Amino acid sequence: MAKLTKGQLTDMAREKYISMISDFLAENGEEILRVGKNAISFPIVLEGGEERFIKLVVSVPRGSRLEGDEYNAFSEAEDYKLHCKENEEKRAAAEKQRKEDAARRAAKQAELRKKKAAEEAAKRASEG
Repeated sequence: MAKLTKGQLTDMAREKYISMISDFLAENGEEILRVGKNAISFPIVLEGGEERFIKLVVSVPRGSRLEGDEYNAFSEAEDYKLHCKENEEKRAAAEKQRKEDAARRAAKQAELRKKKAAEEAAKRASEG
């Protein structure tokens, strides 16, 4: 029996998982469309009745070509978690800033209304 190359082994693994995912979705009533060597798609209907497609791409990453590092999903997951945390912190800071700005504008408007009311009262007092 001929020895399989890394590429052939990767192709076999990818095909195995595409088949497993396709079988699962088909068993659950989805119409599976093979749209590429490593991709499947199936139609869905949105709440408003509009038809769209979900596309699933199965890849077996090798890692960095330049640095020679093997792909590590654990470190990628950790990086993603940090990325999400940073985005949430930015959103929270932006929301806090919006609230502070709104409070500042409301205070300034209240001060202007008070000043205008005082000027009108003074004007009425001087006329009457």
